[in-house]
Amino acid sequence: MTNQGQEEKAGAEVARFSARLAALVKVPSNRIAEFVDSSALELQQQLAVIDDVDGRFEAILTAVRRDPDQGLRAFAELDLRIVSRDHGWRDILSKEELRQRDALPFLAVALEKYIEYLRFRRRLLEFILERRAMMESATRGDISPFMATLRDVSKGETSAFDRPARDLGAMASDVYRRLPTREAYLLHLPADEEMTLVLAGHPFRISRSAEVLTLKDENAAVYQIPPGSHTLGRSRDCDVVLDANLREISRKHLVMEWDGESRLTLMDVSHLGSFVPKGHAD
Repeated sequence: MTNQGQEEKAGAEVARFSARLAALVKVPSNRIAEFVDSSALELQQQLAVIDDVDGRFEAILTAVRRDPDQGLRAFAELDLRIVSRDHGWRDILSKEELRQRDALPFLAVALEKYIEYLRFRRRLLEFILERRAMMESATRGDISPFMATLRDVSKGETSAFDRPARDLGAMASDVYRRLPTREAYLLHLPADEEMTLVLAGHPFRISRSAEVLTLKDENAAVYQIPPGSHTLGRSRDCDVVLDANLREISRKHLVMEWDGESRLTLMDVSHLGSFVPKGHAD
């Protein structure tokens, strides 16, 4: 067989492999039923895990494409216990054949399809959470700008790792108070004072002028916030997009409403919490 014939045969085998895995990217019905019966907190924890695993697989896929040897090493080091058993995905990705260099096209397809499965699962969880929030919101008749902003983040999307955030033990002290989840918390910030707001272990210095609030993170990045209601987090959908490298911070972490003067209302919608100095509570 000629080289061209061999390449065509190999391409056809990869295409058949891809078609077989394409049937496995949707969440099975028994898992959907499990999600529907789960609490909002359990669904949010699922989102946290999915975002973590998605990031790991995306990094390995990028390495496989750019540097096959590095990609193979990264895949070999992956703890496959993080892979779902749905549709036999853990068994598929555990196959020794995928760890061979001549199987790189098959490995790339397997990684792509498993990432598709993860993202389908994420969208399903977000949809369930969003529908619940809409129903609750309709029942309560929420109409304020602050609650309207909260409704936009009700799905609790997060990218925190499934581990305690840094320095959370220190936050549980006489100095800092953890904000209650999804409850409005009123603070007063005089014009001549600064305050440290801690998001999942990451400190942000807050000060204000007549026109904007200024947040400065631990790496000296500055974020300016005008009066009004805003979402803060790592997601690009947020009004204030925080540094994506601060991985413990949720994709949508905090709702902040500032009246343009000293009144500051916060609502934590995160996985690992928001903390404020006790002396600034209303």
